[in-house]
Amino acid sequence: MTGNATLDPAIPIAACPVGAGIEGVLALYRPSPQTFGPQDIAYLEAVAVPVAGMIAVWRMHAKLQELARTDSLTGAANRGYGLARLEEACAHAARTNQPFAAIMLDLDRFKEVNDRFGHQVGDRVLHEAVSRLHGDLRTEDVLARYGGDEFLVVVADATARQVAHLLRRIRMHRDDVITVGECKVQLPSWSLGVAMWPEDGRGVDALVRVADTRMYRAKQESAAHQRRASGTPLAS
Repeated sequence: MTGNATLDPAIPIAACPVGAGIEGVLALYRPSPQTFGPQDIAYLEAVAVPVAGMIAVWRMHAKLQELARTDSLTGAANRGYGLARLEEACAHAARTNQPFAAIMLDLDRFKEVNDRFGHQVGDRVLHEAVSRLHGDLRTEDVLARYGGDEFLVVVADATARQVAHLLRRIRMHRDDVITVGECKVQLPSWSLGVAMWPEDGRGVDALVRVADTRMYRAKQESAAHQRRASGTPLAS
């Protein structure tokens, strides 16, 4: 409503039904204090049904779009969506000259969890590790499952110092322990590789290649450290 319009004290309202549920509510207003007649109410009820159908279709479309870009196991974005967002970040950075980071991450010794406790426990561990990782990110950052237990993070509009602070937060979860059924499992730590725009590359392929190389190097160093430490137990 606009201007000096007033609401009629008797405002007809109609539900927008879909099956056994209700998608919304329609209400009629008038700019003058006049009552609504039977024809007005009949019109409202007639309009409510197709409007409910349109709302239901829109919601289903939105849900399908969400499913199309989301990894069902971890809740992170899928690889295609993550790479698309990385490409957008490159284009944005080229326009604004604002640096950002691409981070590749891989869970250390995750195979040991699957081998010892089975894939059902492994799936829960993966979900929990990703959930904590997601909690460390800002709303504008993107977390995508790149494949297996490897993930891509696009850290938007961030300096190297800000990225270093994020990495410290991520590493704080390395001693977290979760309970799955009767199993207590220490969450695996992440091996990380960072590529900064524009120092390490200006395009998707270059940034992913640099970040991936650094991540695998970190993973090899972590494995060597574990061997030197004589295999500290991962779970109990």
